[in-house]
Amino acid sequence: MIGILDGMTWLVPIILILGITGIIRYKKLELPYQKLIFLYLLLALAADLGSRFWSSIFKENLGFITGFAMIEIILFSFIYYIILLPNYKWIGLSLSGLLVVYMLYDLLFDFQSHFNLFQTYTRSFGSAFICLSGILYALDIIKKGRPNSLPLRLNAIFIFYFGLAFIMYLPINFIINAPSEISIILWSFFLILVITYYGLLIQHLWRYGKSKKP
Repeated sequence: MIGILDGMTWLVPIILILGITGIIRYKKLELPYQKLIFLYLLLALAADLGSRFWSSIFKENLGFITGFAMIEIILFSFIYYIILLPNYKWIGLSLSGLLVVYMLYDLLFDFQSHFNLFQTYTRSFGSAFICLSGILYALDIIKKGRPNSLPLRLNAIFIFYFGLAFIMYLPINFIINAPSEISIILWSFFLILVITYYGLLIQHLWRYGKSKKP
């Protein structure tokens, strides 16, 4: 069963490769936030394949959890506090900066690569920050009377995914060391969540990106 689940994880890079290739071939992304989301998908693909390669050599890839959390914090700070919420720029960028510093410290000085000892809150903190940023943006848009704003639809995806990711990554040590039956159920749920998330992002860029002229 674990082997089947491990094989199913390859659906993530496959979906990313197909989506990225299709967008490059047929779509032109003109809005700044769309370009950053596309960059995010590229980095997600690189992190996924990189973690698999690293694991094949060193038999563990837990450091990629914190590393990718830093990438998410930096990218979503630009999306929210440079593009969508410039009025909250300084407080948003300050908080994200503190989170990145904490994650670097965790990765360089407080990191446990052994599965039985691994416990990091970096991904939970990062997910909470992005989820709360999404809620702040939604409230700001509603307050301004623009509930049909295009980024608001994408924002709902972020709130949904990062809200659940925050909950999932809190007990990461338990999930890693839980009995195989429980661990398989939890990782299967998270795999479905990740596939759905990337699929929705690709669908959004495909739907709202401008079609290239033949």
